[in-house]
Amino acid sequence: MDDSHDRAEAVRARQEPRRRELLDAAMAYVMEHGLDGLSIRPLAAALGIGHRTLLYYFGSKEELIAEIFLAFRAHDRHVLDVNSAVLVSAEPGRAIEAVWDAMSAPEQSGYWRFFFEAYGHAVREPERYRDFLDGIVLDWLALIGDHLVAAGVVDRERACALATLTLAAFRGLLLDLVATGDRDRTSAAARALAGTLVTAHP
Repeated sequence: MDDSHDRAEAVRARQEPRRRELLDAAMAYVMEHGLDGLSIRPLAAALGIGHRTLLYYFGSKEELIAEIFLAFRAHDRHVLDVNSAVLVSAEPGRAIEAVWDAMSAPEQSGYWRFFFEAYGHAVREPERYRDFLDGIVLDWLALIGDHLVAAGVVDRERACALATLTLAAFRGLLLDLVATGDRDRTSAAARALAGTLVTAHP
């Protein structure tokens, strides 16, 4: 029994680099082409493999999408780390505007298009994608709340509520930007949000 388990673990370990490579390629594909109408055969063809190979590594389209979402969450955490550095380096009155500038940059548009598509897909099956949904909210709330407290904008007791409001406002503005392309209006709104938070500074 132990020998069989050890052999299975050894096989998985040998396959992991290839599996990771295919997952990265699949995520790049869906970020470019979207999830709507995603089919295993065209995806496999785009990756230069047979569809049976893709199913061998991931089991089903649903399992592959779940893996892509987890990989995207890891990518989202990288975005989180970048913006954490922005928050730390910026003056309190400039921090929210600086994060908006970083997140709304034109080169981030593909990221946000997929983010909102993935969000919509996941909320239809919240139990299947619970880790993804929780992570893309709670990770950001912790970052924003910690900064609001450190900057003296709010005390710890009120940090979660204000962080939730800030996150919701930002994501609403980013969705607006993706949908309309109106950078001037959405950026003005982000500056207004920053001004509101600074005014709340004791």
